[in-house]
Formats: sequence, structure tokens, C-alpha cells
Amino acid sequence: MLKYLSRYIRWLSDLPIFNYIMSDYTTIHKPDNHKIVIEDEGREVGRLTYNVEKGIMQITGTYVDPTFRGKSLANKMVKKAIEVAKEEKWFIRPICPYVVSFFKRNKEYNHMLVPEK
Repeated sequence: MLKYLSRYIRWLSDLPIFNYIMSDYTTIHKPDNHKIVIEDEGREVGRLTYNVEKGIMQITGTYVDPTFRGKSLANKMVKKAIEVAKEEKWFIRPICPYVVSFFKRNKEYNHMLVPEK
């Protein structure tokens, strides 16, 4: 029985869909390019772009490759941007519509937004 199970697991692991499901996405901050990227096996499948001026991180856009949508990758990149902003002691000004909606849905991060005057 164990012999057959071992063969079955090997057969499964050779299927492309298995690798797709089990893939681990890497979130990388690239400060020189003012972006945060998501990579899948070394290939960029998502990016968040920003610029910084006077201690304010303006998040200008997010993009996720259509074949990788629906996996919360944009959400993961925004959370990484929040982490970077905290480390650098920056406030955040969301310009990208996705990021604006993220902050509306996740009020626990609103302390990171530029204070209203």
C-alpha cells in the first residue's frame, strides 16, 4: 500500500497544477525602484508602485498578472508597504483605487494614513 501511495504522490508532484497550487509567493521590497513586487519562482507576477516625499509614501498603483488574480496578492503587497512605511516612519497617502479601498476595509491600519488637517 505504501509503495502505491509513494508513486501517487510522485505522480501528483509532477503535475503543473500541483506546483501552481503549492507555489509560495515571495514579496520583495525594491527601494531603488520604489516598488514592492510579488514573485513566483523568480518571475514578477505583481507590483505595487510608490513614491516618497517629505515622509509620505504615496502608493500610486498596484498590478497583478491576470493568471494570479484572486489570490490576495495585492493585499499582501499593501501589507508589505505598510510594514515598510512603519520601518521608515512614513505616513501613507493612497492614490491607487485598490489601496484606497483596502484602507476603507481595514480600519486597523488607518493610523498609518496622512493625518487630516
